[in-house]
Order: sequence, then C-alpha cells, then structure tokens
Amino acid sequence: MVPETIYLATDRRTCLARVEHRREEHGDDFTLDPAVAAEYFDRFEVPSTDEGPLVVIGPPLGDQL
Repeated sequence: MVPETIYLATDRRTCLARVEHRREEHGDDFTLDPAVAAEYFDRFEVPSTDEGPLVVIGPPLGDQL
C-alpha cells in the first residue's frame, strides 16, 4: 500500500475567512487568533511529489497565494 497525499489548494483569504467564520459557532469550535491563523498559513509547506503520490484539488500549485 502506498500512501497518497490529497491537498486542497485554497487561497489565503479564503482560509482565513473560514477560520474567522467558524469561531465558536458550534460546541466543538475553538478560537484561533486571526494573526496565529495567518502565521500558520504563511508557514505551511505545500506538499510536493517528492513526498510521494499527490493529488491537488483546486488551483494549480503556486496559484493559491
């Protein structure tokens, strides 16, 4: 069995808006400071085929900034 990475390529604005929208709307939600969420996004290392099989859903790699 070979593991496969499925990457949902999403732009920064959409990711941060979703984090903000989900803040404490449901019982299992937690608050994530917007600056922390932005730092997580900015430091995220996009997967590559060097790591093994990769499926990208969304815009081509490099276009999601």
